Amino acid sequence: MKIYSYLDSGKAVLTSNLPTHTQVLGHKTAMLSHPHPKAFSKGIVSLIEDPDLRLQSGAAGKIMVQKNHSYSAFFEKLGSMLPTTNVNPKTGEPVLAKHYQIFDHSQTGLLGLISVVGIKALTHQKLNRLFHN
Repeated sequence: MKIYSYLDSGKAVLTSNLPTHTQVLGHKTAMLSHPHPKAFSKGIVSLIEDPDLRLQSGAAGKIMVQKNHSYSAFFEKLGSMLPTTNVNPKTGEPVLAKHYQIFDHSQTGLLGLISVVGIKALTHQKLNRLFHN
């Protein structure tokens, strides 16, 4: 979702209070407004007039995204769902251990990696080669 990129910027985000946004956002992480022009304009004015609200909302949104919706968080969740004792039969290297780090933050990068390489072949060495080339 594009909203995660916006939140990750650390800037205050104004969005509608429709279920597509309220499923992942709250009043601490974004300015939620009724999707009507007058209500939306009030949200804009509130953010313009209250610099503390802008800073707090922007910071909270960034923290929420990095903690729950970043590639590091995704990979950690994925790794926790799979056994960490799985071993690559050719190298003996553990596969998907929790301590692996993802350095590529593009959505296409990780999704492409999973679909091309396959979950069982994701070793630390392959991840480093794929993400650092």
